[in-house]
Amino acid sequence: SLSDPRITQSGFFCERTRPPYSGANSFPPFAELMLDLRQQLNNQSWASHHVDVINSTGHVYGLFQCFGDLSHIDCLLCYASSRTKLPHCVPAIAGRIYL
Repeated sequence: SLSDPRITQSGFFCERTRPPYSGANSFPPFAELMLDLRQQLNNQSWASHHVDVINSTGHVYGLFQCFGDLSHIDCLLCYASSRTKLPHCVPAIAGRIYL
């Protein structure tokens, strides 16, 4: 098929606007956010969290959700795939990926 909903990327969007804080500060909060989302996914098929950006009033928000027809293993595989692709958006203020 043209789009395998299990792990094949069907949409990837990075906001062009950059945050008011420096790009160097963007990756540590993003990595912390993704780690927390992964820990939540051990017990459920969705996760949400936010992390404060050091020396800024900004926050990094994350939401991860798997459709109900995915097995827990497929959900974790989708997370792993998104974890390697979303850093390409950093330091944009928003990024979305659909697998």
